[in-house]
Amino acid sequence: MFNGAYWYRSSGSGSVGFSPTSGIFQNSADVCNTSLFGDPGCAGDDGSERLSWHMSSNDNVFGGWRSGLTTNLNSDSTWQRYVLLIDAPQQGPTPAPEPGSIVMIGLGLAGLVVRRRTKK
Repeated sequence: MFNGAYWYRSSGSGSVGFSPTSGIFQNSADVCNTSLFGDPGCAGDDGSERLSWHMSSNDNVFGGWRSGLTTNLNSDSTWQRYVLLIDAPQQGPTPAPEPGSIVMIGLGLAGLVVRRRTKK
């Protein structure tokens, strides 16, 4: 789950998309809550928050199958697909010092203590 959606990508000539629940009814695309293939529906949602696009065997996306409750979009010329990206700074994990650095700092501090004691 990412950002409130379950994302999936099926292998081969399958599909890519997302749904609000972890269940998908996969044929060559997600057909949850449609009358196709005797689908009883997917528990927990009505299908309005689902997206499924077909993919070719070389991972090219072509002809969308569904956008919410609107299905059979494969050859519909009135729909456009857009992919929007957020240009947000990514924060990675904070790097931890390697053990060798910690040892060197400790030896340096110990050396300062010994030097100070020998001066007295």
